[in-house]
Amino acid sequence: PKGTLSEGLVFGDPESIDGYVTSAYAGVPNLGFAMSLNPWMHGSIRSDDAYKGGGGFSDQIGWHNFEIFTTVTPTNGNNDGVFFGGYRAISRCNQAIASINAVTEEDYPLKNTRLGEMKFLRGATYFDRKLLWRYIPWIDENYMSMEAVKSTPNREDGTNDSYLWERILADLEEAYRLLPESQGNDKGRVNKNTARAMCANVLL
Repeated sequence: PKGTLSEGLVFGDPESIDGYVTSAYAGVPNLGFAMSLNPWMHGSIRSDDAYKGGGGFSDQIGWHNFEIFTTVTPTNGNNDGVFFGGYRAISRCNQAIASINAVTEEDYPLKNTRLGEMKFLRGATYFDRKLLWRYIPWIDENYMSMEAVKSTPNREDGTNDSYLWERILADLEEAYRLLPESQGNDKGRVNKNTARAMCANVLL
């Protein structure tokens, strides 16, 4: 695709891994109004606990449709954009995880720490998708063709969604195991306490 690097140029290259990791972190602010820290629009408006506000029906019509629960379609930008942004962020995490797994700790001493960070970001992003849509496609770092991605079902088990909770929790527990207690002066990176809190959130 245009605007992307060929995996043959950077995949498994220790000097390129931090770029993959930074790209994954950069995807977090582009997740839209779905993250747990800002559940008002996809939570309170959808559940009729809050008004959309604004200057009338035509002001953010997508949220108005959510509020009155009418003409809410998959192509509604307030819905589709959040879904798309989340899977774009997950794709970045998966690329980073695959690249990290392709190197040794000897070649890349930060391997376990960065792997923990990516597992956390992926688990947290899936957590929010799970809250919004319950059944979601699960795509991990194992290579899949574009055709296979498009045909991935959002329900692997038609009667039970517990497998999704288990996978999200597994990502976050792995992050907890791998992450250090502190990232020192490297501000903004997740640490063991961040993963611990998200594990508790998922279990709740």
